[in-house]
Amino acid sequence: MKDVYLKAVNQLVTNKEPALEMMRNIKERIDDTSELEKKLQLADKEFEDTLVLFQDYISKNAITEADLTEGRYAELEARYTDSKAKVDDLRAELTTIRRRGAAIGRFIERVSTFEDTFLEFSEELWTGLAGSITVIDKNHYKVRFKSGFETNVEI
Repeated sequence: MKDVYLKAVNQLVTNKEPALEMMRNIKERIDDTSELEKKLQLADKEFEDTLVLFQDYISKNAITEADLTEGRYAELEARYTDSKAKVDDLRAELTTIRRRGAAIGRFIERVSTFEDTFLEFSEELWTGLAGSITVIDKNHYKVRFKSGFETNVEI
C-alpha cells in the first residue's frame, strides 16, 4: 500500500496544476456559504421569536390542565424544539462546510510546494494528505486524498 500511495502522490506532483485548479474551483464554491448563512439568519430569527413566545407564555400563564389537554403548551413546545433543531442543524452544516474548505486549502498549500517526486514513503506524507485507498483488483487502486481529489494507480 505504501508503494501505491507513493505512486499516487507522485502522479499528483508531476501533474499538479490540473488537480490544483480543480481544488481551487471546488474551494471557491465551498467557501461561498452566503445562502446557508442567510438560511441560518432566518432560522435564528424564527428561533428567537419562538423563544420569546414560549417564555412569555410560561411567565404570564401558569400552565393549566386545559393547556395540556387542548395541546396549546405542546404545540408551542414543539415549535420551540423544531426551530432550535433547525438552527443547530444549519450551524453544524456550516461548520462542516468550513472545515472541508479549510482542509482543501491545506491540501492546495501543501501540494503547491511540492517540487520533486517522492522516493520514499513517509508518515507525514500519509497523515498530511491521505484519505483512503480502494483496491479495485490486485493491480489497480483508487487513491482518495483528504481534499476529495482521486487518482487511479496501476502497479
